Amino acid sequence: QQGQVQPMSSLIGSIKAAAGGEILPPAQLCQSGGRYVYVVNVLKPNGQVKRITVDAASGNIVGQ
Repeated sequence: QQGQVQPMSSLIGSIKAAAGGEILPPAQLCQSGGRYVYVVNVLKPNGQVKRITVDAASGNIVGQ
């Protein structure tokens, strides 16, 4: 994807830290608003699953 997307493997640590849980595979790469995002399910310590959206270029969480 021509440098527009970081591999998910390089973002896992920062996503886990920011989301406060374990990432459940598989993350989905989607296009949203002209940019690529990962849609990731995170298992929180209390057992809840939370879906977050991560900008695939910057690694920033853009939606929860």
